This record gives sequence, structure tokens and C-alpha cells, in this order.
Amino acid sequence: MKYRSPYLFFFTLTLLGNTVQADFLVDPMRWQVRDGGNGHYYGLYFSEDITWTEADALASQLRYRGSHGHLVSITSAAENAFVETTFGSLIGDPNAPGGLFPFVDGIRAWIGLTDVLSEGDFQWTTGEPAPFSDWAGPEPNNLGNEDFVHVWRRDFGSGPNWSWNDSGDVSGPVDGFIVEFDKPPGFPRPNSDVHQSPEPSSGLLCLLSGLVFTSYRRVATRSKR
Repeated sequence: MKYRSPYLFFFTLTLLGNTVQADFLVDPMRWQVRDGGNGHYYGLYFSEDITWTEADALASQLRYRGSHGHLVSITSAAENAFVETTFGSLIGDPNAPGGLFPFVDGIRAWIGLTDVLSEGDFQWTTGEPAPFSDWAGPEPNNLGNEDFVHVWRRDFGSGPNWSWNDSGDVSGPVDGFIVEFDKPPGFPRPNSDVHQSPEPSSGLLCLLSGLVFTSYRRVATRSKR
């Protein structure tokens, strides 16, 4: 499956010696207040075989229109519907295990939900309440100690449906992540010591907490094998 655009940007991050690259799939879109939204921007990024930890680190370094990014927190049915409507056509289930489920074109994408601190108690990385969920029918099942959450469109027999699934912090099953931009500059993340970095467009290289984040560069195409 290939994603092509005349204006794709990519950025890289070095995390514990591993270099991770990500591309825009969809430029950040605003959930308009006039439509019942919160005024935040949401973007979808592609990075082949990215882990949740890598995606969380990348998301926290992104800036858009002066706001800090983080893996998306979906706290209501309305927000879930907006994110699905905005990105659902690119979300799928391309590597269902053992051929047990039909291939669904698209990618899986990490979101900011985890129960790594307390099994079964899923929390958003932003510290927001988690009153809403959209788990796939048999999920979360913690199969093999799964503490991190992604969206997919798995076909359980009645066609592909958008839903959430818990997964391990491993590379391979997930190729993207969704970022929400809603924090003004200087707003700290809960339990985080990440320092504010310059806007990506500044072209500066910054070193922070062992992470290296480089500015965007234009590329013509981005392919997924």
C-alpha cells in the first residue's frame, strides 16, 4: 500500500539510539467550535512499525499553530466521531494475525490511552478523565500483557468497523499515530519533564531528554511495503 502526496513532510527522532521517521498523512484539521467541537487540531502521521512509546515521544515534540501536541485523547462519542470521520478512510487492519480476519486496507494508529501504571485502569496521557470508550467487541483482552491502545477497522464478520484495541509496546502491528494539538506554549504535560522546543519550521536542531528532533523536510512520496 502506498501513500502519495506532492507535499509530504517528514521528521525524525532519535530515541535510545533508535532513529524513528514519521510523515504527515493528513495535515492537522480543526474540530470547529461551531460544529460542537473543542477548537483543537488533529493530525494523522505515518511511521512504519512504530511503537507506542516512540509515537508518544514524537507527538509530544510536535507544535502546530503555537500549540503543543500529544497522542490524541478521545473523551466523548462526539470527539470519537470527529476523529473517525476525519481519518477513518486511512485506518484499516492490514496485518490481522494468521489470516483470522479479512485484510482491511489502511493502517492502525496509536492513541494516547494506556493502562501501563495499573492493569485495567486505562488513562489518557494528558490526565483527562476517561468516561468514554469504543473498544472492539472482545477488547481489551490484555493478550500477552497489552498496555497501549490503537484504533483500527477490523472486520469481525459484518464489515470493517472503527474501534479501539489494546496492544503491546512493540513494532510491527501499528504504522501510525494521531496527534491532538491543544496546549498553549509552555503548558507542561502531567508527570513529564520534557522541555519546550522551537516550532518545527524554525529549522533548529534541539536536544532534550535524550531525544533528537529535526525540522521538517519536503519529500515527494512515502511508501509502505
